[in-house]
Amino acid sequence: MQRTNKFIMYATFALFGLVKCNVVHHVMQLPISITWALASLSLLGILYLPLLFVSSKHRFYLGITINLLISGILFADAVYFRNFGIPLPVKAIAMAHQLGAVTQDIKDTIFLKDLLLLLDLPLILLTLKLMGDKQPIRVNKFLATNCLVVLTCTTVGCSLQAMRYNQTMAVGSFGTLPYHVSDFLLSQSKNGLYKPEFENIYAEKQLAYANKGRDYFGAAAGRNLILIQLESANNFVINRTLDDKEITPFLNQLIKKDTFYFDRYFQTAGTGRTADAEFSTLNSSYVKAGQIAHQEHADKRLYALPHALADAGYTAWAFHGFEPDFWNRENMYPTLGFSRFYSQYDFEQDELIGWGLGDRSFYRQTSEILTQADEPFFAFLVSLTNHYPFFIPQKFKTSSFDTRELDDSEVRAERIFAHYFHSMQYSDQALSEFFTALKQKGLYDNSIIVIYGDHYGINKQNPKYENLMTQYLGREYGYEDMLNVPLLIHIPGLGEAKTLHTTGGQVDLMPTLLNLLGIEKEPAVVHFGQDLLNTTEGFVALPAYVPQGSFIAGSTYFEMAPSGMFQYGKAVDLDTGLPVPLKDCWENYNRALLEVQYANWIMDSDRVFTPYLKQP
Repeated sequence: MQRTNKFIMYATFALFGLVKCNVVHHVMQLPISITWALASLSLLGILYLPLLFVSSKHRFYLGITINLLISGILFADAVYFRNFGIPLPVKAIAMAHQLGAVTQDIKDTIFLKDLLLLLDLPLILLTLKLMGDKQPIRVNKFLATNCLVVLTCTTVGCSLQAMRYNQTMAVGSFGTLPYHVSDFLLSQSKNGLYKPEFENIYAEKQLAYANKGRDYFGAAAGRNLILIQLESANNFVINRTLDDKEITPFLNQLIKKDTFYFDRYFQTAGTGRTADAEFSTLNSSYVKAGQIAHQEHADKRLYALPHALADAGYTAWAFHGFEPDFWNRENMYPTLGFSRFYSQYDFEQDELIGWGLGDRSFYRQTSEILTQADEPFFAFLVSLTNHYPFFIPQKFKTSSFDTRELDDSEVRAERIFAHYFHSMQYSDQALSEFFTALKQKGLYDNSIIVIYGDHYGINKQNPKYENLMTQYLGREYGYEDMLNVPLLIHIPGLGEAKTLHTTGGQVDLMPTLLNLLGIEKEPAVVHFGQDLLNTTEGFVALPAYVPQGSFIAGSTYFEMAPSGMFQYGKAVDLDTGLPVPLKDCWENYNRALLEVQYANWIMDSDRVFTPYLKQP
C-alpha cells in the first residue's frame, strides 16, 4: 500500500468511517442530515489526520489501527443504545469492571448486522488497491488541517450547546462522534450547568409542598417501614395469567385488602438500573442518563429517606444478598443514611439461584435479623432472584405453568421469555412466605410494607422480546408498558383498599411515605416527586431508555422523537389509546427537560441543602 497516494488513503478511510457512523445512526433510528454528515466527516477527518504526516511505510497500518478504534467505539454505542437508549457515555466506562455480572444481558443485544462495522476492512483494501495507480493528488495539508480544525470546533461547539439543552437532539443532529467529544467536555465540569429557570422550579416545588393536601398524613405514624425493591418486576404481571394460572397470586390478593396499588407507576432509573432505582426512590430525585448514581454521589451530602427517618428516631438497615461492593453499595449506603448493611457475607448461602441467594431464603433470614432491630426500624430490602436471564432450577421452582413449547425452543429469547413468568411467580411466592414470617415474629401489625419494581424485565429494544410481548398482551408492547412497574403500599388494619390510576414514578415514593409516616421533609430540600395520595394529576419525566423530554402526565404519554425534534414526537392517551395533539404536550415536554436537568445540577454540584444560587 506504499504506492497509494496519502490523500487517497486518507479520504478512503474517512469516507468508510462515515458509512459506519451511518450504520449506528440507523440503529438509533435517526435520519441522516447535512449537519450530521458535516459534523461526522469533520471529526473523522481530524481522527485520520495523522495519516498525512507519517511515513508511507507506517501510513496504512496506522489507518487500520484508527479504523478499528472507531469501529470499537461505534460498536459499543450500538450495543449500549439497545440497553439504555443513548450512546456510550464517558462516565459509564468507569463501571466497566462490573460488566462481568451482566455479560449475558449484553450478549443478547449484539446482532449479526453489527459485524457491518468490521466488514469495511476488505472493502477499504480493495478500494486502495484499485486506486493505487491513480495520479497523485496534491493538497496543501496544512491548509486542509486548518480548515478541518475550524469545522470540527464549530460542529463540536454546536453539539455541546445542543447537549446542554437536549442530549437526544445533539446525537440526532450531529452524530455519535461529536456527542462523545461533547460528553467528555461536559463530564469535566463538577458543577454541571446552571439555568435561571431552576429558580422558578424551586419556588414552584416549595409552594406546591406548602399547599399540598394532608390526606392520610400520619396514617402509619410510628410504624416500622419495610421497603422492598422487587427485581425486574414489570406491572403487566399483576392480575394477569399464563396457561390460565395467576402469575402473582399473592400480590393479586394483597391489593384487595389494606393496600394502595398504583398501576401507573414508572421507573425513573437510568444506566445503573437497580442501583439507580434505589437512588431515585430514596432521594426523590432523577438520575442522569449515562451516570451510575451510586458511583457519582457517594461523597455527597444527601437528604435521603434513611437520613430523614433516622432523624425521626428510626433504625435504618439495608439488606441485599449480593456482593457489597457491587454498584458501590458499601460506600453509598452509609451516605444514604443506613447504619448497617447486610450483604451476601451476612447470609447463609443455602439457596443459590442465578446471581446468588434466592429470595425465599433472603426474606426468611432477613425476618430473623429484624427481630433484633430497635423499633421503629426502616428495613430496605433489595431482592435478587428475578434477574435476567430469570432461570429457576427445577428444585426451587414454585410455578406450574406449561411453557414446554417455549422452554424447548431453539430461540434463546423464547426460552428467557418463559423463564420470566416462572421467575416472577417464584418472587411472588417468596413475598407470601415473607409476610407469613413477619406475622409469626410479631412484626407485621406494627409495620407498613411497601413493594415496588426497580426496572423493566422484558426489554422492548430487543425485537424478539418485543414481538413475544406484543403477542402476549394482544397489542403493541410500548415503552409505556416496558417502563411501568408496580407499587403497592400495604398498611395492616388500614380498613380500605384502592387501585389508583394516578401517574407517578420512583421519585414520588419518598414524599408519599413521609406523609404516611407523619414526617415533614427538610424545608430547603427539593423533592422532584410528589405525595401520590394527595394529587390527582400526576407527572413523571422519563430520564432514560426513551429520548429526553419524554414524560407521562395524567393519562398522556409523550415519547420524544429519536431525532430530538419535538414535532416528530408521539403522544397518546393511555385511557383511550387515541392520539393527543402535540401542542398540548409542549409545556410538559419543557418541564420534563428542566426538572431532570435541575435534579442533575443539584446532585453534581452537591447542593441538596442549598438547591439555588440566589437565596430565596
